[in-house]
Amino acid sequence: MQEIKLATLKRALTMLDAIGARYAIISPDGTRFGDLKLADEKPAYNFAEMGAYVKQKFTHVEVGEVLIIPVDKFEIDKLQSAITSHACKIAGKGSYTTCRSKDKTQIEILRLA
Repeated sequence: MQEIKLATLKRALTMLDAIGARYAIISPDGTRFGDLKLADEKPAYNFAEMGAYVKQKFTHVEVGEVLIIPVDKFEIDKLQSAITSHACKIAGKGSYTTCRSKDKTQIEILRLA
């Protein structure tokens, strides 16, 4: 990047930092500035893939039984939400409860009704 452009970018970043703004800027050479994720940045998986994973792992459970689903490569909060949604669809609201294991490597599902 030419010196004048770099100096202008640094001034702009200084001003943004001074007002407490959050930003994401990518310079022409690919250098990234700021801490915001860009909208086109995708997670390492898509939601259809996570839904298929939940359906595959979610087996029939009797009342009082616990099912354990490993987190695998998914974000734990999004996976827990997908599991809860799937459980609600197949058995109705309030039929299951979920929690995260202490080490955050699996979701535990208890069938209540």
